Amino acid sequence: MNRSKKGFLNTFSNLLNQAVTAICGFIVPKMVLEAFGSEVNGIVSSIASFLGIIALLESGFGSVAKTAFYKPLTTSDRQGISSIYNATESFFRKIALIFLGYCIILSLIFPIIKENSFDYIFTMTLVLILGIQSFIQYYFGISYTLLLNADQCGYVSGFLHTGTIIANAVLTVILLKIGAGVHLVKFVSAAVFITRPLAVNIYGRKKYQIDRKIPKNQKSLSQKWDNFSQSIALYIHTKTDSVLITLFLNFSEVSVYSVYSLVTTSLSAVLVAISSGFVSGLGNMYAKNEKETFDKIFSLYEFVNSAISFLFYSIAFVLIIPFVRVYTANITDIDYIRPLFGGFIILSELIYCLRLPYSYMIANAGHFKQIKNGAFVEAGLNIGLSLILINFLGITGLAIGTCVAMLFRTIQLAIYCSKNITGRNPLMLIKRILVNSFASLILIALSKPIDFDVSNFIDFLIYAVIIGIIAAVIFTFVNFIFFRSDFKVLFSKIKSIIRK
Repeated sequence: MNRSKKGFLNTFSNLLNQAVTAICGFIVPKMVLEAFGSEVNGIVSSIASFLGIIALLESGFGSVAKTAFYKPLTTSDRQGISSIYNATESFFRKIALIFLGYCIILSLIFPIIKENSFDYIFTMTLVLILGIQSFIQYYFGISYTLLLNADQCGYVSGFLHTGTIIANAVLTVILLKIGAGVHLVKFVSAAVFITRPLAVNIYGRKKYQIDRKIPKNQKSLSQKWDNFSQSIALYIHTKTDSVLITLFLNFSEVSVYSVYSLVTTSLSAVLVAISSGFVSGLGNMYAKNEKETFDKIFSLYEFVNSAISFLFYSIAFVLIIPFVRVYTANITDIDYIRPLFGGFIILSELIYCLRLPYSYMIANAGHFKQIKNGAFVEAGLNIGLSLILINFLGITGLAIGTCVAMLFRTIQLAIYCSKNITGRNPLMLIKRILVNSFASLILIALSKPIDFDVSNFIDFLIYAVIIGIIAAVIFTFVNFIFFRSDFKVLFSKIKSIIRK
């Protein structure tokens, strides 16, 4: 199977996965919120954020391992693949065991971190149940997942993940309908989700026939600690806000944050899914030094990512409050309508998504050490500003702190990548931002006069379709005017994939 076909399958599987995740991610949390209330919803989100520290380790060390796999995969070097895999598996199994210890400790201390209405056993057992899934994933499935992604076969894991999401949603709805408690609901979810890493492990064993006797290539992971700073920045971006809200505010405010995050994280996940169709292919081209092809495809990736990022988050800016109003219509224990917070959390996620091409390409090139200091600065800015502003502006202050940190890091990564890897003019990103910002302003201006009373999900869907069509027309027209060459490459790529 050629690179284009694999890229298409990766993109399709990831988009399908994110579509299913988004749909189920809106339905299931809403039912949990209505069944158990804001405080339970908040404590579940808060525990997930504390447990999310393991994702910090995956994003940093996983990127290094994935990059190491590129070269032996291009030459079908089975010994090289096996040596890197053995080192990767050994490392992640140690991480999984450390995480298990962390999970047990967290289950003992989390119930006393924040005063709440839940008893000690309730909270402790909830932490343990939520931690089971992550432990199984990292102990059994993560190494083969990284190898499949590097080999442009991530669609295998993607389709499996889609299946488990659907199964989890169906079982959760059934359990909630019969009045099951939150512990049983989350335990069944954990049982469903651990089937994916186990299936990936079985598939990977058959496909790659890893030779366990070959010595571990520890040198291939030598940059894992250099990329740890990237992991810290990502963890702070995705999880720290919930942790700070838990420590300085309350679980109900965590619930408010999580509802808005449903929208922003779903959209960023789609952008990451689109990126998956480019990233491994670009890594392969970079490893083979196919400069002309690389330049053309990277420019296309940059164009698609910036246009779709602005398109999605501009639509979200218009729709976020109507969505939250409908989504939380039956929840009266706290006010969920926070327009200023919604605006800033959308802006911060947009800025984050704009940097994806540069962040991924730096990882593909293995330049982890060179950009680690910027990650620490980003983390410091995010935490420092958030700690100051949360006392004056609540969760809105957290969103502002995140926004400033995202802006700094995006600028740094774009400049570094352009100068040291792609050789492209960084002003191209500024041009793309200006062009798409203009399109966003047009959309916001045109959406203001539309008088549409949104009182239920049907009304919201109709309104969303109207805004979506207007946005698609505006962004397509504006980008076509300014970036015709990128459009030509895009159409040519689509045609070649269809013909094959």
